[in-house]
Amino acid sequence: GGGERGGVLRVPPRAPCLYSASPLDLEPEGAFGAPPACRTFPKRGVVQAGGKVYVWTVRVMARKEYTWVCEDEADRDDWVHCLRLLGERWVRSRDPGQQLVNKVKQKGKTLLNSVKSLFRTKHKRSWIGVLDNGEEVPMLSEMNQEGAMGLRYD
Repeated sequence: GGGERGGVLRVPPRAPCLYSASPLDLEPEGAFGAPPACRTFPKRGVVQAGGKVYVWTVRVMARKEYTWVCEDEADRDDWVHCLRLLGERWVRSRDPGQQLVNKVKQKGKTLLNSVKSLFRTKHKRSWIGVLDNGEEVPMLSEMNQEGAMGLRYD
């Protein structure tokens, strides 16, 4: 699915919902925890995004509201099902406070950060996530040789 601003939604196994501008972005623009199933549903009406009009959308009411556009009704129904299932798994988990619910935003790009980015590997990216219990944790996004993204925190 895509966000109202043309982004991409990814849901890695046992992880939060991550969103970014491109499926190739290793570091997400943001993250949100999957809410209980009753807070994810098909959105009614037309949504305009990126100069296009969409009819099939998913509305997720996490800590704030997110709307994701879908290609067709089947795609929308699949996303609703998956997000509801993920939300209920977290509600029933032993420690729901371990769900990643946010990403710490960088405080602006400095010249040093710009120079560092020139030397970063294209297959790994470190960033800071926030768990539902408030703890900040270092995250690592990696792209394997097949092009699949992995995510981990310790």
